[in-house]
Amino acid sequence: MGRTNGLAGWFGRGDITNNGTLYLDRGGSLVCSNGFFGSGTVNLRYGLDLAVSDCFSSNGTWHLAHGAITLTNGAAFCVYNELTIGNRDNVGYGSMDSYNSYAVKLTNVVATFTVTDGCLLQVKSMTFGNGGDLSGGTMTGILNQAGGIVRTTGTTAEGNGVRLGHYPQTRSFYNMMGGTLIVGQDYDLGCATDGIGWFNMTGGEVFAKRVMLNERTGGGGYGRLTVAGGTLNLGSLTGSDLAISNGIAVDAGGPYLVELGGAGGTIRAVTNVTVFLDAALNGVGAEAIHFDPAGWEITVSGNLTGDGGLNKTGTGTLTLSGNNTYAGPTRVLQGRLVRGAYAALPDMGEVLFGVTPDDAGGRLHADGDLALEGLVVGVANPEALDKSKHYTIATWGGGLISGFSGSVLPAPWFVYYDWPNKRAQLRAETGTMLWLR
Repeated sequence: MGRTNGLAGWFGRGDITNNGTLYLDRGGSLVCSNGFFGSGTVNLRYGLDLAVSDCFSSNGTWHLAHGAITLTNGAAFCVYNELTIGNRDNVGYGSMDSYNSYAVKLTNVVATFTVTDGCLLQVKSMTFGNGGDLSGGTMTGILNQAGGIVRTTGTTAEGNGVRLGHYPQTRSFYNMMGGTLIVGQDYDLGCATDGIGWFNMTGGEVFAKRVMLNERTGGGGYGRLTVAGGTLNLGSLTGSDLAISNGIAVDAGGPYLVELGGAGGTIRAVTNVTVFLDAALNGVGAEAIHFDPAGWEITVSGNLTGDGGLNKTGTGTLTLSGNNTYAGPTRVLQGRLVRGAYAALPDMGEVLFGVTPDDAGGRLHADGDLALEGLVVGVANPEALDKSKHYTIATWGGGLISGFSGSVLPAPWFVYYDWPNKRAQLRAETGTMLWLR
């Protein structure tokens, strides 16, 4: 449809059945309410800005090579094979069409797919950046999810349902701003293979068994994950509980960057989850990252650095075991926090506990001996303190090796070490008041 880089017509009303190969080669912008059906392939190659509005499609394969597609007004766009975004290899560049027009192979392609509120994008898998190297070339692939639902149902390769940063010249971005992304069938949300990929989450909700930052051991790819808003649900949706495949991981030696917090954001467990990677923490208080085991266990074995802090929320256990040097406070609002290594909580870092009227707030815990040395105790919500109550902030199964090294508790509160009951509590100093007349 259309000629290379030209402005031409469009289909009439009604659905389109495509069982072969359909080339959308015109440029410009238009609104489409046609549904695309059939087992064929659709290639959008030369910069068309296509708004798909208020229609349903179910087609075999879509290659958004160079141009833009926006789903709007409740459009449902189903691709039961693969969707590629930013593609030089699979779209017939360099060949002759039926009009003897030469399909110019573009050195630089930019492809943007946008999903708006109320729309559906469902694909078997999606890949960002297909094509061998060209001198001076770049393949830029972008998916902007402002709302709606994006769902993958299978895998493209290497176990990825979403595959950012495929070929070396790829620069790819998934901007998760709203709506829901579901990476189905326990496949990975992959950030990089041989190219550069960034999953940038500032809102919405994501369900994925694992975020894989880089599929290459020491290769040229570079994967980046930012969680600065929304909720990232990690873990198998089918019951698999293998630690290596539930969480955030990388092939050994693969370059990556993980950034957590800055404008909030939550990592929530769907089953027991392990975060193997180092991460930079941004933001403090409510702006810091929230770890919510949701009744399961989250283990963070990577090193946590940066100016930010973290929040432990929800039931279940968060275990920190890296060599952590982050500067912000650790807020234990609900459930248990386990100091899996002495350096897991930064030296003289503030540990602020959430208190509740029923003494169900967060607490530090050790099944064996507990050491509180090097920690500064405080309260995350001092406005909730009631002098008539006691608040448990630490428990242990063995012995208490050492108490807190410092305090930022408001007066008249102090830490009471209840040795017989193996717990530490916040209590208020009380005394006798004398009235002089």
